[in-house]
Amino acid sequence: MDWTCKLWDLKRSTPLLYTFEHFQDYVYDARWSPVHPGVFAAGDGTGTLTLWNLNEDTEVPYASIQIGDKALNRLRWSHDGRRLAVGDSQGVVTGAGGKGGSSRKGHGKTTGKTMEEKLEFFRSSD
Repeated sequence: MDWTCKLWDLKRSTPLLYTFEHFQDYVYDARWSPVHPGVFAAGDGTGTLTLWNLNEDTEVPYASIQIGDKALNRLRWSHDGRRLAVGDSQGVVTGAGGKGGSSRKGHGKTTGKTMEEKLEFFRSSD
């Protein structure tokens, strides 16, 4: 466990393809989108959920949202890739995406677009 996410291809002789280093603390969980092969989400120890769209950029995340102040240690996408359930170290589960956006009042704000608006990009590109 460290402050990075690594992309591996075990079929290659040099399997490490890329290291994502944007995180501020340990990365506890990362999950690929079930419908977009270039999209993954990662949760870190500061309570930040980070969305990456590798089709857009590999240096800068597509979206970063502060869910709370506890470590995010469980992420699960909905089967259609439109919503993301985020669990923290205290057992609180927060929903991101869908019609309601973040399910916790006062959390889930980003600069510019909301997480719901960020996830809307993936809905419209289906």
